[in-house]
Amino acid sequence: MTQTMQFTSDAPATDRRYDPQYDPLVSPNPGAGRAYAPSYWVASAGTPPRDDGPVSADMDADVVVIGSGSTGMSTALYLAQEHGIQALVLEANQTAWGCSSRSGGQGQNASGRLTRSQWIERWGLDVAKQLDREIRTGFENFKALTEEIDCDATDGGHLYLAHRP
Repeated sequence: MTQTMQFTSDAPATDRRYDPQYDPLVSPNPGAGRAYAPSYWVASAGTPPRDDGPVSADMDADVVVIGSGSTGMSTALYLAQEHGIQALVLEANQTAWGCSSRSGGQGQNASGRLTRSQWIERWGLDVAKQLDREIRTGFENFKALTEEIDCDATDGGHLYLAHRP
């Protein structure tokens, strides 16, 4: 079983509002104390786990996973199923608060905000190819995970929309 503990903000309850401008890549903090984004995932997931509060004592753990989004929880699940490891999951906000609760539900063969040509310019062709392989392996792992749980994952296409003319 995975234990999730959350760090909380000292911000007053009135500050727990959704901020559509929040960007984890530029914000000085992880959005602690902010409300979930108004998304399908938040509306359909049921009641989130109780906030355990901040870590207030020393703890022993063989493995600590930082973040309780899709990646963090999948990592903790994998460690438990494949290696019998009970990971300690630490979360700065609420379970799946960040990108996992804001996603459109799609997986993209991309990484961050850089294009593949920018990968090559920045890190070279060999590193770009390794990154591409890691992303493809991630897709294979994701497909295997969705076959084990009750969800309606489907393969589909991709639609690019223009931001400006």
